[in-house]
Amino acid sequence: MSESLSSDGNYIGIVRGFMHNQRNLKRGYSTLEAVLLSMPAGYNCADLSLYKDAQVVFLLNGATNTPETSGDACIMIVQANELPFVPVSRSNDLSLWKMHHLQDSSVCIQTENEKVRNIPHSVINPLAVSATRGVACVFAARKRALVYILEGDEDDILETEC
Repeated sequence: MSESLSSDGNYIGIVRGFMHNQRNLKRGYSTLEAVLLSMPAGYNCADLSLYKDAQVVFLLNGATNTPETSGDACIMIVQANELPFVPVSRSNDLSLWKMHHLQDSSVCIQTENEKVRNIPHSVINPLAVSATRGVACVFAARKRALVYILEGDEDDILETEC
């Protein structure tokens, strides 16, 4: 890993094209591709999920959460087709997967540029996403399950005590 990449340490890599089948070929994914994403400043990625084959949903925790506060977090939805995936070798030799090759095409994800749902609590994984229902369920501190309607307005939230 290169020096500048290892000093930041807040990156997520996404790879697509592992399955070489007809469905992927119809979508134009004939090669193995990857993208390196830099998470927003002040956030760490707790989990992520593919949503409707075209979007990636990130569950982000505020990096400054303390035991004295309930913390902050967010759900962020990113369009997968807008990410600059680059071809990578299909070699079985993992040493050929060099992160510094992806760093040149890495994308800094900004909460201002994406659809974001703020969560007034720290969250834990897993992130559960239902494409058929259009909802995401997250588990917050203090035994709360939060269900967000992904297609709706910012105010659409259901909160349940466990």
